[in-house]
Amino acid sequence: FDESEGTLWLTKSHECTWIGISCVSSDHEQVTVIDLSGYGLVGELRHVGELAGLDKLEHLVLDKNKLMGTIPKWLQDLITLKELTLSNNMLSGGVPNTISSLVKLEKLQLNGNELTGFISDDFCDAISKNIQVFIVDCNAIHCPCCTNKCP
Repeated sequence: FDESEGTLWLTKSHECTWIGISCVSSDHEQVTVIDLSGYGLVGELRHVGELAGLDKLEHLVLDKNKLMGTIPKWLQDLITLKELTLSNNMLSGGVPNTISSLVKLEKLQLNGNELTGFISDDFCDAISKNIQVFIVDCNAIHCPCCTNKCP
């Protein structure tokens, strides 16, 4: 992103002023939302492990980009996450079981990628308390608990 376009990304300004970032104020501002849907991001999620330190992050929305590689296991560290939207990228591999430790997760959208494999009953049981939306590509992933009703 280019500061001259007014986005302020990766500048010395506070991250809460960056486009696509929302924060909550308490003693100090903390990032709660990262919504970079359709921003043309290119690369692998494993290179942004710094996100794991955002202990108030509730919404991570990175759909409609060109993210590739596998879904990283460090996402399990985002224990306050309510929404994880990674749909319509180029992610591959399986859905890591570590995501099932995100017990506050309400919305998980992984469709439109190159993911394959099986979502276990244990995974489904672990996230079933709060999950309202869970979408994958049914032709590539067997998912007994997805809301888009995979066979």
